Amino acid sequence: MPAAEGKTADVRPIYRKGDRVLVELESGFYDVVIHVSEFIAGELWLYGIGPGFIKTFPAGCIVRRLAPGEALTWPGSE
Repeated sequence: MPAAEGKTADVRPIYRKGDRVLVELESGFYDVVIHVSEFIAGELWLYGIGPGFIKTFPAGCIVRRLAPGEALTWPGSE
């Protein structure tokens, strides 16, 4: 549910600058480090940098937070 008008500053996003997250976008899954978060029309949007790209995406695309140093492996990549 969107925040009431004038209350957006009181909302603290659960994802912050420096968090490393796994994001599912239309083109696949990505390991992204968050650099900026912003509420747009009551929805949390994040600006992140991944290997070879910079992307803006809604927080709803985040699958999970990654642990520091966690290596991602995909079936067949081993």
